Amino acid sequence: MEVKLASDGSATMALEKIDPAKQSRISHAVLHYLSGHECPEEVRFDVALVRGTPPDLRVEIYIEDAFRPD
Repeated sequence: MEVKLASDGSATMALEKIDPAKQSRISHAVLHYLSGHECPEEVRFDVALVRGTPPDLRVEIYIEDAFRPD
């Protein structure tokens, strides 16, 4: 899961920061890790956009199966 935190006044959407380049970096890191470990299921990535400032945080968007390793 990729979790992005954005303050309430943030001008940039956190989801925009999970671009194809970042997805590729995350995927490669996970695939490298899994090459030395058993994984019983197919890998998927969920994405959550969390807004607010601690301790007042809320999940604004949750995307299940947002992307898969390339």
